[in-house]
Amino acid sequence: MKSLVLTLFFCHTVAIIFLIHKAGYRVNFTDSMPHGIYQIVPGKLAKGDPVTFSLREDNPYFQISLDRKYLGLNTNSPLLKILIGTAGDNIKISSTGVSVNNMLLPLSRQKDSARCGRRLPALLHSTIIPSAKGLAMSTYTENSFDGRYFGLVDVNQRQKVIPVFTFNPEDKIIMEYSCPKCGCKLAYLTPTSEIESRWICNGYPACDYWTSTPEDMVENVTDAAQTF
Repeated sequence: MKSLVLTLFFCHTVAIIFLIHKAGYRVNFTDSMPHGIYQIVPGKLAKGDPVTFSLREDNPYFQISLDRKYLGLNTNSPLLKILIGTAGDNIKISSTGVSVNNMLLPLSRQKDSARCGRRLPALLHSTIIPSAKGLAMSTYTENSFDGRYFGLVDVNQRQKVIPVFTFNPEDKIIMEYSCPKCGCKLAYLTPTSEIESRWICNGYPACDYWTSTPEDMVENVTDAAQTF
């Protein structure tokens, strides 16, 4: 009886997610973006916009995703990322991460292997983004499966999305610094030979705020369980 109830619950959940997807919504449970529901909307894309897209079958990572089940049982499952770079942007790859127009992105270092130890080939290389292409990555976690690995995506693949309902799954107090320009969380960049110590807005490149003096920032304490 218990197994029957669980099976019915699973089937109903899958059916609901399928209907939400067909209606132009995306449900995200990954750490690449805040967990929740996003809606596909019309409009011109700009850097910093959340976007959804699926990998093309001629992308080597399409088969890798199939073999390793990166996208679950459905290899054509849509991804949800942030549009980081657009045509004409200068992409530079270094041991410290991915830079867009000489600005190092937080949490962007390419890893040689996944957490399970399997090798992660990197298809993104230093380049000028050509027309009709874009770079989509996560600005929320360094473990995201994103453009650092599967490379640039076509413009006609991407659709703009907006958050409808998002939440922080961790019921705990989070202390963070906020950007005085847009209110997004600030990420700390470790000093390297290329950059000095600095804090950068997590909304970059849509917001270009950064500072090397923490005194300029406002410290916020938010209850994540009540933040949507």
